[in-house]
Amino acid sequence: MTTDSVQPPSQPDLYLADGELREFSSWLSLLLDKLNGSGVSGEQVSVLNTAEHHFGESPAAAEIFAEYERVRARLEEFVRLQQEAIEMLSISTAAMENDYVTADQEEFERFQQISANFDSLYDRGRGSGSGPGDVLL
Repeated sequence: MTTDSVQPPSQPDLYLADGELREFSSWLSLLLDKLNGSGVSGEQVSVLNTAEHHFGESPAAAEIFAEYERVRARLEEFVRLQQEAIEMLSISTAAMENDYVTADQEEFERFQQISANFDSLYDRGRGSGSGPGDVLL
């Protein structure tokens, strides 16, 4: 009979003292509030649109306008995704603090909504011939 020489650790590798996750979650919430109040939200980027005639009447001006609109739309989506990622991390951190039991059904539904959005972006990137992480590149 052989015995395992590896002894289990006295505490898990990912041990955190009481309250540390709550502090991290609070920091994430403050970060999200700061981002939302910074003037850089998806909605605020969406209003940065302009009319095509502002670029002139030449074919080159039309190309510049089209590229501007493409970049603006991608920036809008990028900002929204960053804010949703922080929100999702905050929700999951709060759930970890409570042993994965969430008392707030609204937060759970929001987590599922963000996760579904990320899944759809991943799937959209897979069909484009680029890598899933290249959705916004």
